[in-house]
Amino acid sequence: MRTRRALALAGSAVALSVALTGCSALNGILGGGSGDADRDEDTGQVTESANIDIFSLKLGDCKMASASGLIEDADVVPCDEPHDEEVYYEITMDDGEFSEENIDTASQECIAGVHRRCLHELRRGRL
Repeated sequence: MRTRRALALAGSAVALSVALTGCSALNGILGGGSGDADRDEDTGQVTESANIDIFSLKLGDCKMASASGLIEDADVVPCDEPHDEEVYYEITMDDGEFSEENIDTASQECIAGVHRRCLHELRRGRL
């Protein structure tokens, strides 16, 4: 009886593992923003176009414009290819409720950070 229960438990664990692996593979095939893009080991820059999870975007990534609304993934491209947007600044907000005041403060910080970054890039002749 104990052996039968252990075998049933092991079989269930294997079946669940196979099912979850299948869901992950299916999500990747259907383009559900799978993880991160291929990146250069030294620079971290995207080396091949990919659809990635929105939280995998990194400072300096170049991407195509996203649809409005809830954005869950992003189409990133190498920056030497035509692109619509580039990640110039990153901000981390504290966990919890996002009041209008918190969002406004974060937006102002972001705008100031982008402005500083753009000035820096202009001075270096990169823009």
